[in-house]
Amino acid sequence: MRRKQQPAGRADGIGNALPLLSRDELLESGAPPELVEMVMMAQQAALEGDTTLMEETMGLLGMFADQPFDEASSLEDAFPLSSPEAAEVLYASECEDGTASGYQAAAKQALQVDPKSVEAQVMLGDFAGAEEDRVQWYRRACEAAKSKPPEQVRTAMPIMRARMGSRLLDDSRLSDAADVLFPGLDEDPSDPIGLRFLLLDLCFRLRWYDELGTLLDRFPKDNLAPMLFARPIYLFQSEGDTSKARELLKAAHKAKPKVARYLAGLELPPALRPEYPMVADEDEEAVMTAGYLLPGVRTVEGTARWIRETLELKFSHPGSSSSEADGDQSGAGDLDQALELPRGKMTWQYHLHRCRDGAYLGVLLEDLSPISTVRFANRPKAKELRNFLLDSVCDPMVGPPRKPAVLQVPTKADVKALAKTVGTYGVACEHRALEADVKAMLAESLDALARRLERLASDRSDETDEVDIADLPQSDQQWWVGVFQPPMWIVDRATPYRAYLQLVLDASSGCVVGSDSTAELPSPEQQWQVLVDTMADPMVGQPRRPESIVLDPRMSAEPLTRYSGSLNVFTGDQLVADSFNELITGLLLNSGQGETPLAETEGVTEKLMERFYDAATRFYKAAPWKMVGGDNLIRLEYRESGESSWGITVMGQLGQVLGLSLIENVKHARKFIQQECPIEELVAISIQFGEAFDMVPIDFWHLEQNHWSVADAEAYPLVIKMDHGEHASGLSNEELRMVESVMSVLPRFLDQPRDQTMEAKDSLGREFRLSWEL
Repeated sequence: MRRKQQPAGRADGIGNALPLLSRDELLESGAPPELVEMVMMAQQAALEGDTTLMEETMGLLGMFADQPFDEASSLEDAFPLSSPEAAEVLYASECEDGTASGYQAAAKQALQVDPKSVEAQVMLGDFAGAEEDRVQWYRRACEAAKSKPPEQVRTAMPIMRARMGSRLLDDSRLSDAADVLFPGLDEDPSDPIGLRFLLLDLCFRLRWYDELGTLLDRFPKDNLAPMLFARPIYLFQSEGDTSKARELLKAAHKAKPKVARYLAGLELPPALRPEYPMVADEDEEAVMTAGYLLPGVRTVEGTARWIRETLELKFSHPGSSSSEADGDQSGAGDLDQALELPRGKMTWQYHLHRCRDGAYLGVLLEDLSPISTVRFANRPKAKELRNFLLDSVCDPMVGPPRKPAVLQVPTKADVKALAKTVGTYGVACEHRALEADVKAMLAESLDALARRLERLASDRSDETDEVDIADLPQSDQQWWVGVFQPPMWIVDRATPYRAYLQLVLDASSGCVVGSDSTAELPSPEQQWQVLVDTMADPMVGQPRRPESIVLDPRMSAEPLTRYSGSLNVFTGDQLVADSFNELITGLLLNSGQGETPLAETEGVTEKLMERFYDAATRFYKAAPWKMVGGDNLIRLEYRESGESSWGITVMGQLGQVLGLSLIENVKHARKFIQQECPIEELVAISIQFGEAFDMVPIDFWHLEQNHWSVADAEAYPLVIKMDHGEHASGLSNEELRMVESVMSVLPRFLDQPRDQTMEAKDSLGREFRLSWEL
């Protein structure tokens, strides 16, 4: 990996006094890998003006430079916390083929020679088959170190503590890891290898705020990224949103601008290596910082949101209705983006309407809902149409960027102009002529839409303020009005939010004749103004006033009657509410990316969905990622013949994504954990917990409308299925029942001894068994 170039003319001490050290050269010189990583970290701090760590580290490096370790070196230097006889046994094992059984045999032999050999006990802990055995060996190693010479302990023990603590963290033995790591700060208070960073992780996860405050106070001048961000996060989680916490967070972000997007959940950091990462540039430092602090960020609800909103970070989310990110609005559609977008199952219709002023209105519809519109001064040429379609795919008016399976075009000439272009990014184009009555109705709707767009474009939107509705023609229609907050997320703030949508529906035809969207709940006066605008310029038909206005039963008629005068306004019944619910459901389905929501899965009932969300809530509150390591595998087997076995892994130990995965075929699951399973072989179901905007919109709408349970604002479950490397359309009824049952019983299974299994039944009565796959 290339190292960042030193800025020219820099004059802040060590940056000009020493050349940048090479990791490879240090390793070739014989320095231990742990010391090399310590040098890299110290070097990064020195480049930023803090030379304390570098001065301490160079002394240690000099010792190895003067006496590089090789076969002629003293065995006491290789194993300083063992007797010479035990060190000889341990060194001999490292010269063998390096099998686990060989290391274990050598360590046991070394303990027979020296019962207080620290390295031997650490080695036995490393290769222990059971977590409890590992903990006991590590405790014995720490106890044995107390009898060793202080100088040798100061030099060697912190490195071994880091090794033991990291392994216990991987096993989710958090308090045991803390017991191993904390004494290392007393053995060498300068902490050159960075035990404090592992302890930051532990204190945040365990919510040990007293210990965390003491730890931060021990290193007041540490300006490395983990400490800079730990201080404001600690204040927020222990004291709340104080001015001091915000000030420290902004200062940390100014010094290390690439860290916050990881901590705020705006980007997932790359996979972290298990060993200490080499800090060669700000990108690697940001990834390292995310590894230490992300689990703690996820510990307290609202921390990620506080980071986003305090720093005013822009949110770029694949499920959003805007392509805005980092303050830059995308312009023309991007072909590369269109190629990467998933192709949905929906069909879009393209129409070109000539307006009364001679201009042309281009419209893309999905089940009569506008996806995108554009106004052309003249009949558009092929290039203009191609750009319009690409823009619509990458930045539609409603819903996330997406592309349809089929684009229907009413004229053969336009098919020829468009088929090759949209085919480039995977959309089929076909000719479909309109019947006369449909064409007439559509022309009327498009004419009304053209008038509306023309009025908005000419900035005359306030003209209807002066409209006297008594002058409008009276109709015998009944209009239904509702104000809703559907999960169609807007991303022009640090945290995506839902706008309020006012809909005006002509009850006789079922057509939407008016709509308006506002960031805040519209006042009665604003609601009435939308009605006046709709009467003066309806989306469908000619200007008119209805005979009566019926409000959704979730609204009160009293506020609007203050403005309606003689117009009859009253609250409707459940039929009105059901009609609006059906309308919004259709709108949300059309705004999706082609996912198959749980609510639309064949055989999935509301009762099953309620059970699923209840199970997800209990699972999240149990926090199983604190009970089991990420590389642990659990076998799920159904007793019925023909049922495949599944491997279960729990996610969340690194704080990036909380949840669990069920992988079909335990052999594939084991290979997946070892990063040896080709994606084409993988069939898996994943439950990932996130914020509300992570969910499929229609599923979130059903969850909210039915008041089903959710643990907190960061615990909304998203179901993802992979089928041989491809995103599958959705879970089957049986698969959803399996997931619901596993989430219900898994925390209890994790809380029992490893040598026990658990028998259970799913909601279909099918018997299954959970067991450890060791």
